[in-house]
Amino acid sequence: IVGIGEDGVAGLGEEAKRLIAEAEFVFGGTRHLALVASLTKGEARAWPTPFDAEMGDVLTLAGKKVCVLASGDPFF
Repeated sequence: IVGIGEDGVAGLGEEAKRLIAEAEFVFGGTRHLALVASLTKGEARAWPTPFDAEMGDVLTLAGKKVCVLASGDPFF
C-alpha cells in the first residue's frame, strides 16, 4: 500500500516509487493512477464503484506483486 499525499508523486520516497514501478498490478482511483502513470509498468486497474467490488480481484492476485494506491498516510 502506497499513500499519496497532497504533493503527489513529488512527495513519494524512492522506496514507494520502486514499489509502484515493480508492481505487476497497480490498483487505485483514477486520479492516483494518473499521478503515477509515468512510474507504472504493470497493469493499472481503477477502483470501481462501489469500491469493494474489486477486492475479490485483489485477493486472487496473492503471490503477485500488487500495489494499492491510497490517499494520504494509509497507516495513520
